[in-house]
Amino acid sequence: MPEAHQRDNADALSVVRSETGPLLSDRETAVLVLLADGLRIAGIAERLDLAQSTVRGSLQRIRDKVGGTGQHAMLDRAYRGGHLPAPTAHTPAPGTQLGPEQQAVLLLMAAGATAAEIASDLDISPSTAEARIAGIRSALGADTTAHALHLGWERGYLHPGQAPPARAGAAPRTTTAGTGPGGPPAIAPATGLPTANGRAAEVPALTGR
Repeated sequence: MPEAHQRDNADALSVVRSETGPLLSDRETAVLVLLADGLRIAGIAERLDLAQSTVRGSLQRIRDKVGGTGQHAMLDRAYRGGHLPAPTAHTPAPGTQLGPEQQAVLLLMAAGATAAEIASDLDISPSTAEARIAGIRSALGADTTAHALHLGWERGYLHPGQAPPARAGAAPRTTTAGTGPGGPPAIAPATGLPTANGRAAEVPALTGR
């Protein structure tokens, strides 16, 4: 992960907690931010100097708190609920735009739909649904599905005023935090935490296995 994508410290984390309340612990916030940045469990564990089992436990606790049937849907709920400040949207660069069909798939992904459920909802084959998911990741330059979800927010395809379709058996969504004055602070592109003094902040090293 490029150094420019790293973030800071207790200062940035304290901004998140002061704006959104203490639903997520500092460790859970750090894990979620790195998940949004495209790291997998092993990478998150290495970055934070934690055992992989500890990272899995943090992800389970986050899921218990915010809901979501997959890591990407969990991240979407954290953004919509104000538990993690949503990225500031900007216009997609040429070559990174998603077509209407891909946007429909991205919206269902945000709701936690599996490839099979997406295929059923859109009346397409499972292989076509999987191809569209892969196409979304490729177009956005995403390393993981959660990273694609984060980039979907960053490119403006997902936003607070838009309610993803409800999935059968899904837990109710939490209240969306405002994004205007008094709402969550602005986010550095592709980082997931507020900028600190005009620069992206680093995730603090968390010790203890």
